[in-house]
Amino acid sequence: MPQLPTNPTPDNAERHKYLVAAIRWSSKGSSQGQLGHPLLHQAFANNLWREKNYAGSRYHFLHSGDGEGCASMLIEYHMREGYPSEVDLFIAQTVFQYLCLRNKCVAHSVFFCYTLKHPDIKSKPPFIFPLLNFLWLLLMAIEGGRLTVFSILCDKYKPSLCREPLYLEYLDRIGQIFFGLPPPRTRPTSILGEALFLLGPKGPAVMARARSRLSILNCDVK
Repeated sequence: MPQLPTNPTPDNAERHKYLVAAIRWSSKGSSQGQLGHPLLHQAFANNLWREKNYAGSRYHFLHSGDGEGCASMLIEYHMREGYPSEVDLFIAQTVFQYLCLRNKCVAHSVFFCYTLKHPDIKSKPPFIFPLLNFLWLLLMAIEGGRLTVFSILCDKYKPSLCREPLYLEYLDRIGQIFFGLPPPRTRPTSILGEALFLLGPKGPAVMARARSRLSILNCDVK
């Protein structure tokens, strides 16, 4: 596995030049395009993690395919630099970004490894943190391709999602990728409104059945 150049200042120009050149080299003939080879990103992620450069490590983990390693790094990142109330925020952005990269398998892996191993998360689904419940149900909705469930989740968990402005932008993109929603400029003002529009006259009845299924899971969906 490649090693980063040894230097007392990790953010030096030499290192950046090395990273760019290595990623460009690994992209040649690769199905990953300009993103670089996943194993190379994994090596960079682990090196940066050892240096406690968590933001840099997280970026490379996003392109590595190593959900379990990313989860372990995020747990350490939160325990060292986050507040207890942010335990859900540290995983949410990463799950959303994996999904925006069309990598639902790794999104699933990083979420369940994080929630299983984090010492501050003491239960299996449903969780005591609403945002974690949203992520859990979102992954299930994507697996089933259920637009109605996705739309209701975005509507009912909006207070939790509004904690970070970027979350709604991520969800717009996720809706386009996995549920066939058009870009925001060409559809109604909310994801729920778009689902009702696409479902036609039967929309309200379908939504009611979806709400009933979600309430059985006891996940704060009223």
